Amino acid sequence: MDDNDKSSLAEFLGGDHSGLKGYLGTAAFDAVGRSYCAKYPSEIQNTKWFSCNLPKFLGQTKPYSQKPELAELASLELALKDAFEAPDVSQMSLDEFAKFTPEDLSACTMVLHPSVRRLRFSTNATSLWAALTCAELPPRPERLDEPLELIVWRQGPNPRFRMLGCEEAAALDAAANAIPFSELCDLIANLEGCASPPKSALNYLRGWIEAEVVSELRGGKNSP
Repeated sequence: MDDNDKSSLAEFLGGDHSGLKGYLGTAAFDAVGRSYCAKYPSEIQNTKWFSCNLPKFLGQTKPYSQKPELAELASLELALKDAFEAPDVSQMSLDEFAKFTPEDLSACTMVLHPSVRRLRFSTNATSLWAALTCAELPPRPERLDEPLELIVWRQGPNPRFRMLGCEEAAALDAAANAIPFSELCDLIANLEGCASPPKSALNYLRGWIEAEVVSELRGGKNSP
């Protein structure tokens, strides 16, 4: 691959990672792009997937790995891109959910929308991304005292993300592994500080359905 090819692919990379490019500056981002092309030349055969290894590259390659916010910015932008491009499938509605009795619901498992991604950050990368998206001066990068749990998904036509509490993050991860709702309640019961596990689980499930995170419930008499 010659320098012109690397420069062209670095420009393509900037289309997927405009926030990261704005954070680093054009010259520094182009240098990242050229180094990335040298590391992952096989990915250029399909430009749609060209940037898929950028978070790993930034997290494992010096000097970029010494600034963990870079890999996390790339992870967030890649997850948003993946959410936007995820397949269109139906989402469960609250009206459909209302047909499930508590007894029927206990055996059901959840199918999350294919746009759903889970991230865990150790830096304030979300604050950096938000400022860059608004064309504002980003704050100084910082390491967080506790990991930040995130969900990325598509609601309607728009990819979005939000922060999760530790309890909801654990519940969502369990739901993604298709555990029955009754076991989800047991899991929540074992989390410190939860006074009413079934109520918490129902509230999470309703919120996920309303936000179009859940495609369907399987296993009950009212499931498809």
